[in-house]
Amino acid sequence: MTDVLDQVRAAVIANRPMEVEAGEVIFFTINTDSGAKEVSARLPGDTATAFHSKATKKSYDLLAVVTCVQYADLSFAEYLPKCRAVQASIVSTVDKKELIAYLKGDIDTSVQVYEPTSAPKRKAVDESTAVTSDTKDASLTVASSPSKKAKETPETDVQEEALKRILAREYTHRDRTTMMTTPKSFENVLSIFETLLKEEKDKMDKSSGKPSLLMHQVKQVLPLKVAMKNKIPDIPIIVVPAGVSDLINMLNAKDFLEDGAYITTAQKKSEGCRKSASIMINYTDNEETYQFRVVDSVLRLQDKEWKSIVGVIVSGQMWQFKDWKWNFPMEVFKRACGIHIYSHGTTLNEEIKKWDVKILMIHPHKRHLDKVAAREFWSHLFAHIKHRVMV
Repeated sequence: MTDVLDQVRAAVIANRPMEVEAGEVIFFTINTDSGAKEVSARLPGDTATAFHSKATKKSYDLLAVVTCVQYADLSFAEYLPKCRAVQASIVSTVDKKELIAYLKGDIDTSVQVYEPTSAPKRKAVDESTAVTSDTKDASLTVASSPSKKAKETPETDVQEEALKRILAREYTHRDRTTMMTTPKSFENVLSIFETLLKEEKDKMDKSSGKPSLLMHQVKQVLPLKVAMKNKIPDIPIIVVPAGVSDLINMLNAKDFLEDGAYITTAQKKSEGCRKSASIMINYTDNEETYQFRVVDSVLRLQDKEWKSIVGVIVSGQMWQFKDWKWNFPMEVFKRACGIHIYSHGTTLNEEIKKWDVKILMIHPHKRHLDKVAAREFWSHLFAHIKHRVMV
């Protein structure tokens, strides 16, 4: 079980793809010469892993673990239909953060990763009898009174074994924590409102009565670009590290953010590039183009520019925020989306693990993975922006 979880963890850290097909999980390797995917392993999705639920202490299977990490950046409401599509168990919100941190290598150990202890040996039971009487015997066991429980017989042992097998196949769909988690998507609610509005309009057309109060109370949902213009006073700003020794800086930020291509600082310097005070970049999402301004210094920002900061690429050094007007790190990462980008094979700064930032990796040699990292950057940034302007 530990080996299965370790295999998933190694694939996530190395950015090796995994796919789900017909209830099985397929692991791939990338051919360094051709860049093509090659199947390295194929395992049943119901294979038990060593990662256990904090609430129920039950092991999550391989399909649940892989589906969770594949859609780690989605909201809980968006994650649910993905699980249903492949018939995967749902990893609870409580367990998700711990699981993702372990699989991505942000933490080396987890109290939820362990091998189950061996069950005590019980009296041998005829397996065929136990299987055929699972449902019937289990119901008898649940309904039995305490007085009957005292008279334990071989038949009672059969009933208990049958009940255990039934309970072992159960999983927690919702718990007291997930029931309190409000989904970020209200599409279903809005569709109901739209139906009610149409009915109200039809009633108004047939009578001369006053319009329903509901007509005035329902607020129109604005497109993201319009909502950004209403809530963000200036061009959205992304702050990058000021040092040219950092992985992403003013010299190569445009190449990475706009084109999904990582070019080293040394190469940019050899091409005669010089650092600008600010640069403008464009990014297209869902056929809508957004403009962003990139800076590496906040010293001369006006009040409306401070309010326009939507993201910051974190270097890992606290002095990066010494000139900021917001308290670090609590207020900074509440107002701006924090993202740290590091090179594969280097040691991750321990301070970074304590901050509320998204961690991305760039491979020093595999350039085809640059676009993957860039897409993750924008996906996480837009999720933060939507939460900020749509509430």
